[in-house]
Amino acid sequence: MICYRKIVKLVFLSTFFLFSCGGSKIQTKDPELLNKQLAIFMEPYVEVLDDTTIVFGAIATRKYNMGNEILPSSEDFRVEVMDTNRITLLWSSYHNQDFLAGVRKVEPQIIGEKKEYKMVWNRRNNKGLIVTNKLVWVRIMIPAMPENFIESYYVKLKK
Repeated sequence: MICYRKIVKLVFLSTFFLFSCGGSKIQTKDPELLNKQLAIFMEPYVEVLDDTTIVFGAIATRKYNMGNEILPSSEDFRVEVMDTNRITLLWSSYHNQDFLAGVRKVEPQIIGEKKEYKMVWNRRNNKGLIVTNKLVWVRIMIPAMPENFIESYYVKLKK
């Protein structure tokens, strides 16, 4: 089994840079399974609002309709910021959060339709300390069932 990875984009901004290492891994030659892995394509972006506010987002585009995807709670978008080695979780959007239980459909639903997801981060880790001057691994996710839709990339924080 071969895992193909590609650099999706390289963006330089005043306080950080972003480059993707393709969280969407293609690991099969089976066309049906490949379509399921690529059912929603997420194009990530990062926006710096000021020195302490960063927006992680994605434009999700429906490529294939599986028909059985659900969101099992009120959480529809998740962000995790980890250290460079992807071992230590620095911050997560679900830290100390309670989500309502319920079943909803994953958006977008129609092939070709787009939906924007975004989450604001105050550059503080889960302990409340500012995260600075660090290369971090960011994983964004639509926490769906039976499988999550995930994209991940590195971000270099400065200042």
